[in-house]
Amino acid sequence: MYQLPDFVVKIISRLRSAGYGAYAVGGCVRDTLLERPARDWDVATSARPREVAALFSKTAPTGEKYGTVTVFVNEERAEVTTFRRDGEYRNARSPESVDYISDLEGDLARRDFTVNAMAMTPDGDVIDPFGGRRDLEGRLIRCVGDPAERFREDALRMFRAFRFSAQLGFGIDEKTLRAASSLAYLAEKLSEERVTGETEKMLMSGDPGVIGEALNIGLYPGRLKTSAAADFSAISRVKPERYSRWTAFCALLIGGGAITSADEFLRNMRLDNETVRICAAASELTREALPTDRAAIKRLLRRYGEEAVLTAAAVRAVYGDDGSDAVCEVIRSGECYTAKALAIGGYDLIALGAREGRELGDALERLLGHVIDHPPDNTRERLIRVFMEMRTID
Repeated sequence: MYQLPDFVVKIISRLRSAGYGAYAVGGCVRDTLLERPARDWDVATSARPREVAALFSKTAPTGEKYGTVTVFVNEERAEVTTFRRDGEYRNARSPESVDYISDLEGDLARRDFTVNAMAMTPDGDVIDPFGGRRDLEGRLIRCVGDPAERFREDALRMFRAFRFSAQLGFGIDEKTLRAASSLAYLAEKLSEERVTGETEKMLMSGDPGVIGEALNIGLYPGRLKTSAAADFSAISRVKPERYSRWTAFCALLIGGGAITSADEFLRNMRLDNETVRICAAASELTREALPTDRAAIKRLLRRYGEEAVLTAAAVRAVYGDDGSDAVCEVIRSGECYTAKALAIGGYDLIALGAREGRELGDALERLLGHVIDHPPDNTRERLIRVFMEMRTID
C-alpha cells in the first residue's frame, strides 16, 4: 500500500467530505509508485475552482483559465484542478478552452503518457485506466491513446517523451517514437523558452545521451543547421553541473556540424547572458587540450574568466586532459591573473602620473601581463618601479 503525504491527504479528505471527488494525479503518483521523491503534488477534483477556494483558508488562483487553484497547508502546497476535457488546440501547444467534467477517467484521458495518467486515493489505491503501472514495470514511455493525436495537440509532448526517457531511464514505445519522428516538424512552432526548458532537463538527467535520439528524429527544426553526427552519450561522463552540461552539448553540436557558433545557438535558445558568456567561451576552449604552463593558464583565466576555464577543464577532464588539474592548481595558488588582484590600483597609477582613460587601462593591463610572467613581482613597491620603467621606455 502506498502512502500520500499528510497534507495531500488533508486536501483530498476535505474535498471529499464536502461531497466532491478528489484524487492525487499525474507525476506525483508516478513518482510515488517508483518510490522517487515527488517535486510537485497535484490533485484532481470534481469541485469547481470557486468551490475549492471556499473550502480552504489559504489559496491562490494560479491557473484560473484551466481550472487550477493552489491550496496551501502550512508550509506545503498542491495544485488542485477541476476534472476537465480540453477543447480544440491551437498552434500545436495549448487548448483554446477547457470544459469541466464530472468523471476522473475523462480527465485522465487527456493526459500525455500512461505513466502520468494514474490517480491515487487517500488510502493509496491506484486508479489506472490506461496501463500506466504496466508501463512503469516495463520501463516504457507510451502515449495515452493515439500518439499522433497527442503530439498534434501539443508538440511539446514530443520533447517531454524524451525528457522522461532521460530522467527515468525508460525506453520510448515504438508507436510513440514513430509518431514523434513523423511530426517532429511541429516543434518549430514551440517557443524557445519551452524547448530550452526541456533540453536542460534532459541535459541534467541521469541519461543525457537521450538528447541525441531527439536530435536524430529532427526534433530541433529551424534550430540546427543539420543533424549532429556525434556521440551524445559522452555528456553523461560530465558532472551534472549546468554550465558543464551545456558546454559539452555545444561542443558536440559544433563537432558534429549542427551549429557553427555556441554563442549564437545559446542566445537563440534564450539562455541568460551569464550562461551564454560562460558556456560559449568554455565550448571554444574545449576544442583543444588546455595548456599546462602556469603563465598560459593564467592568460586563459585573464581572457575568459575563472568560471569559463573551470567549466572547460571539467569537460576536458572527461577525455583525460591533464590541463584540468593544472588549472585548478593555479586557481588554488592564489597567483594573480586579474587586474583586481594586482598589488597596485588605478588611483595609485594616477598619483604616479597616469592619465585616466585608455592610458590608465593600458598601464594596468601591461602590469598584469608582467605579473602573470613574474608572480613574485606582485608587490606595491615592485610594481611602482615597473610602472616607472614603462613610462621611461614609452
